[in-house]
Amino acid sequence: MGHGVSSVLVIPCGMIFGGRNSPSFYMIPGELRAHVASASDFGPITIDLSESILLATPPLPRAALQLARATPDDKNPGAALLLNDPTRCYAHSSFVDDTGNAHICSRIVGAITNSILSAYIVFGFPSEDQRAPCLNPFKWTPQVGFTLRFLGYLLDTQTMTVQWPEDKRAQLAAMLDGEWLAPCLGKKPSLTPRNVARPLGLIRHGALVSVIGSYLSIRLQHSLNNAIRAQALRGKVNKRWWHTARVRIPNDAMTDIRLVRMFLAPEVHSRVWTRPIGLLIPRSPTITPISDACYGGLGGLAQGHALIWRLNKADLEACGFILPTGREPLEAEKKERDFDHINILEFVAVIVNIWVAVRYLMLQPRRTAHVIMNVLSNSASALSWMKQAAQTKKKPVR
Repeated sequence: MGHGVSSVLVIPCGMIFGGRNSPSFYMIPGELRAHVASASDFGPITIDLSESILLATPPLPRAALQLARATPDDKNPGAALLLNDPTRCYAHSSFVDDTGNAHICSRIVGAITNSILSAYIVFGFPSEDQRAPCLNPFKWTPQVGFTLRFLGYLLDTQTMTVQWPEDKRAQLAAMLDGEWLAPCLGKKPSLTPRNVARPLGLIRHGALVSVIGSYLSIRLQHSLNNAIRAQALRGKVNKRWWHTARVRIPNDAMTDIRLVRMFLAPEVHSRVWTRPIGLLIPRSPTITPISDACYGGLGGLAQGHALIWRLNKADLEACGFILPTGREPLEAEKKERDFDHINILEFVAVIVNIWVAVRYLMLQPRRTAHVIMNVLSNSASALSWMKQAAQTKKKPVR
């Protein structure tokens, strides 16, 4: 504060990077740089990198009619707001370590230019002090297209989808064939912790766009976690243990691995590993079903919709559920009867609620092209219980 300056803007350059569970502090300066770049007037400054940009050939009018269209909502009003407001036309064109830019064809060059300028603002323009450019021109790809390989995923802005690329799937398939499913290994292979973690990492990477990956890797993850936990109690989790110890894979986890391998077969359509972009960003829910459960029955409803349902105790028993005689099990009854835990009923209520809500929406006279469902349950313990349910020895629970 001095020399007539009333205010200053300080942008920190050195920030801490970390895992997915650590705070994303590095995005704070990224957002600040984006604002400075989009709000500043750089005048006649020219940038060699952006001048070399080559645009892809636009689709023909007939093909343009077939492009995927998103349904606007409160959180995502669409491109019209950005196009009609000149102060927001290049919003969020920030620069971080790995940067991707998207915009309509007539403005994509401006968005990329702002991203470059946002980097130069902090790290200096190439002409200053004869310093090396913060963006390596030898790594610069001038071609701009409708598809982009970014952070290991294939983004397609014409179909509005994110795909786990075929080479990643082939890499995982080769790993499973060589280390897991070879005939000499038998039904229950014994692998090093490192060889268990490697396919887990790939499966979880693909799970971002396919819930199959999350579902079919949870029991394998539990097996590795149990081995690490047991070794940690001995205080011997080190690099040597990671590369030489043996982890025996249970039959259930091996069944999951075989299913994963089946979904990696070349004849399996790539849509298994493809997800709409709209399911990876915050959206306003179309419907919010709420469910509840007790030993007297299950039920659900959706506020603002003519949706309400209930299954009574007789319905559940007819479906094979083992329930206590009253609404709350007696102590003597707990010892005599092995009835189903309330968490199972809570989880079943969620599943039935989803099915009823989907059926309800399908029967509406004006069906929405895209549906976002926010499913709520009044039991947090039941949802947490799912994490451990895959390890129980009771097959009905699994």
